[in-house]
Amino acid sequence: MTRARGSGAEDGLRAEVLGEVPERVRERISPELWRLAWARMREPDNRAIMVELMGRIRESVASFPEFQAYLREHRPPALIVWGPHDGYLPAEAGAAYLDDLPDAELHLINDAGHWLIETHLHRAQLAPPRAGAMGHVNRCEIGARSGWHHCRQSDSDATPSRR
Repeated sequence: MTRARGSGAEDGLRAEVLGEVPERVRERISPELWRLAWARMREPDNRAIMVELMGRIRESVASFPEFQAYLREHRPPALIVWGPHDGYLPAEAGAAYLDDLPDAELHLINDAGHWLIETHLHRAQLAPPRAGAMGHVNRCEIGARSGWHHCRQSDSDATPSRR
């Protein structure tokens, strides 16, 4: 997997976006995606925000148990749409939400990575919750119609299937 590691250049952002997805998907991604994103990143205020966010990663990770406790206690309805080629948070990270939100649905959009909304918005829109979406099912469908995976944890199946 290709990843921009501290390059801070438009080419690094391009490599990050394209490096997470299969070749057949790369061909369909407009260069405007990284060009526009990079133009925004060059603005001093936006760069300062990103530097601050990156500096808070440890603080963010330290708050995960509190966040998980909130999810377990309140169990908000959730539809989780994830790119399994995400180099930062792989499919297992999306599936981990099912430990705290057993009624949630997880949709893994084939060929998508961290930039799922930017590269696969049309596919994410094809992954609506099913009728009775917050009920339970007893299995996972992998490679289902439209090329997305569908997993939902149930009382009888505590571990979602993984590829």
